[in-house]
Amino acid sequence: MDLTVPLSNRQIEGANELQLILGEGSPTDRALYALKERFPGFGLDAVLLKVAAINQLYYTNVWAVTRMARHVVDVMNRPNASVRDHRLIEELAALPRADGQRTNRNHLSFASKFAHFFIDAEKFPIYDTFAAKMLIHHLGLQAAVADPLHPYRTFLENFVNLKKSAELTCTTKELDSYLWLAGLFREWKKSGDKARINTEVFRLFNDSSKEVQMLLDDLGHR
Repeated sequence: MDLTVPLSNRQIEGANELQLILGEGSPTDRALYALKERFPGFGLDAVLLKVAAINQLYYTNVWAVTRMARHVVDVMNRPNASVRDHRLIEELAALPRADGQRTNRNHLSFASKFAHFFIDAEKFPIYDTFAAKMLIHHLGLQAAVADPLHPYRTFLENFVNLKKSAELTCTTKELDSYLWLAGLFREWKKSGDKARINTEVFRLFNDSSKEVQMLLDDLGHR
């Protein structure tokens, strides 16, 4: 498949160098991986800690943290939980209401982050609207898979297609970092100071050092 906008392994490496500059080695991610090691499994106590950590550190807007933890425990103990594909993310994202009825509210961002950090980082890239837009940017509207009813499935298919088409040798985590940061950079170039990005990223994009500017040049395909 020919990409609308080419992508190289060097650009992935550059984005991850920027990620290190941004997060000083990603202390948030290190903390989550440490939590996985310290509290393996999916019992209620362990899951409650994991849900609270993801929600607090990544601002996933889960208001009913304890209910979400019980929901995750229920999903992970179902017979089909071993089928670790997009269906698991969709089940985790569909938090029932307090009365047990289904709701239209979909915690897709939370579910993908929970699965990425605590189930399988290579199978489950983190869903993010900026990352999803970057996939379409590279693949093109005609080639990108689209299915509004199953957003994570389409995200995953586009993710795999991009990695294959660009012949990338990076890990899921590394491509994840590129898509997120490049997506934010495109938003910042379009909207400037009005861009809805966090303070740390805004500061990085305004860094005038030669090292950062060279990496941003690659990130922005200039």
